[in-house]
Amino acid sequence: MEHPPGNVKQTLIEAEAARKAGDIARAAELYAAILARMPAHAKSRSALKRLQKQAGIGGGPLSQAEVDQAVQLLQNGQFAQAATLVRLLLGKAPKEALLHNILGMALSNMGEHASAIASFQAAVRLRPDYVEAQGNLGSALVQIGQAAKAIPVLERAITLNPDLVQNHHNLGAALAQMGRYPQAIEAFDRALALDPGHVNALNGKADALAKLGHTREAIELFEQALKLAPDDPALLVNMAYALVRDDRVEKAIAHLEKALKLAPDMADAWYRLGVQYGNLGRMDDAITALNRALECDPGMAEAWRTMTTLRKYKGSEPEIAPIETAYEASPQDSPARMHLAFARGKISEDLGKHDQAFTFWTEGNRIRRTQFDYRIDIDQKRAQRIREIFTADFIASYEGPRDESRKPVLIVGMMRSGTTLAEQIIASHPQAAGAGELEFIPDFGQNALESFAGALPDLAGFARDYLALLDRYGPNAARVVDKMPANFFWLGLVRMAFPNATIINMQRDARDTCLSIWKNYFAGHGHAYAYDLKELAQFYLLYRDLMDHWDSVMPGVVHHCSYEKLTSDPESEARRLLAACGLDWDPRVLEFHKSTTVVKTASVSQVRQKIYRSSVKGWKRHEAGLEPLIEILSRAGRV
Repeated sequence: MEHPPGNVKQTLIEAEAARKAGDIARAAELYAAILARMPAHAKSRSALKRLQKQAGIGGGPLSQAEVDQAVQLLQNGQFAQAATLVRLLLGKAPKEALLHNILGMALSNMGEHASAIASFQAAVRLRPDYVEAQGNLGSALVQIGQAAKAIPVLERAITLNPDLVQNHHNLGAALAQMGRYPQAIEAFDRALALDPGHVNALNGKADALAKLGHTREAIELFEQALKLAPDDPALLVNMAYALVRDDRVEKAIAHLEKALKLAPDMADAWYRLGVQYGNLGRMDDAITALNRALECDPGMAEAWRTMTTLRKYKGSEPEIAPIETAYEASPQDSPARMHLAFARGKISEDLGKHDQAFTFWTEGNRIRRTQFDYRIDIDQKRAQRIREIFTADFIASYEGPRDESRKPVLIVGMMRSGTTLAEQIIASHPQAAGAGELEFIPDFGQNALESFAGALPDLAGFARDYLALLDRYGPNAARVVDKMPANFFWLGLVRMAFPNATIINMQRDARDTCLSIWKNYFAGHGHAYAYDLKELAQFYLLYRDLMDHWDSVMPGVVHHCSYEKLTSDPESEARRLLAACGLDWDPRVLEFHKSTTVVKTASVSQVRQKIYRSSVKGWKRHEAGLEPLIEILSRAGRV
């Protein structure tokens, strides 16, 4: 317990109150805090000695038997008792780093992470070369989402002793928390080199691979880990995440249900289950599961945020007050504050409090941006390199293998431009199917770009493997839709491999598109540009410039669909969409909102509704806040 230096009197009053209440550990901690500042404070020293005697602790210097007793309590899982004993022992050995480390471990296991971190920091201050305390401090920081602070601490611990597996694993966890997945995988690999059967490192590496889109490789690694620990709930939950990415949702739910049988109070499992129910359109089940997650972990801000995406608020919903309370109690700049800011922004917007909503979105985006090491110029250089390679002559002169299949339908554009709506319309046709957002083309395209030396890699293999992937989603479908928005980078490559593929670019007012992005939290790490208004505007310009390039070098190939027209005259635009795909008109495509297919998108609640126009020109309500973005778009002539 920390008090201002001049507040010894108040600390003493609190210590006396704790002693009279029988809270020996609390009283001892307070007396020790006074003595740390005023070693000659007789009253505190005398009181502390009485407490130590009451607890059976002898006088004189710290003994090995006393330390052994504390360690034994810790090992037996008697964390509260261990903390009480150590606090008393610190009264006579306040500079013993080992005691501070033991106290930190006890507090960490009790869920008192802030106090645990303070204890580990005290141990490290007393002994800067204390590897175990350094590692424990790094681990505790990761647990509360402070990965940026954890990374240098863990790197220091590894420098002191590179042979401790757990520190490599914890560094991997911290890097993954920051979205630095390739570096995280390297850290997990170092842990696995020391211990090939380290389940947590296998779990962490597999999860990082899944986040990078290497889903099949991740699933294989999870299966390897589950052979070693078949009843590990955390493994089952992360495996479920990978299975969802592989569109095996029912199997994913089975893994989550098994995890909950093993650990009924596992908040993360309930949370993931709620997300999957939401993706399936089972909104009531989703909200029930998210509430269970919050019962298990009332501080799980992500569950509150997700809940707000599942319905339209009228002001009487029971979660509004708890969300407001949790927001006020959350530390500034914390991940919890970020999730709750997005949640409050959604509620405020639904209730017509537009200025308040924008303020919350701005806070949420500002915190989210700190989690990324992103530079817009890297994306700009990538787009420029693509324009340099994929000229009209380069595309026209290609004489390599082509696949004449008409099965691929690509819907591209910015996020939140209506790509999901267009996919749902086409996929509701009896001869079509939807595949969601596939990572296949971006992965191949990026590798091709990095290795380009005058020629592209094997496009025959690319076409074969891509069609095999589409067959998984629509084995009997004439058309399968891949709605990965970022495929706009790779349209030249697609045109060369699949000359008959349908390419649809969703167009929406730039300000509405960017506002819709600004309002939303995106779980992945592929949209780092989205959390700063200037970077968002610059990325939008990059997209528009690249689409102009494709229209120039491949005239007439891309079908442009207006979101505004699609929402104002759905049937006419839907007819044009189907015609572009070579499909006959079928009125059932306008009933897409009745579909029970899985929807993995920020639009999950919207695609369960009929087409609506309430978001058209929504930017006008937030024009002042969007000024930095609008200025950049205006200068470029894009609004």
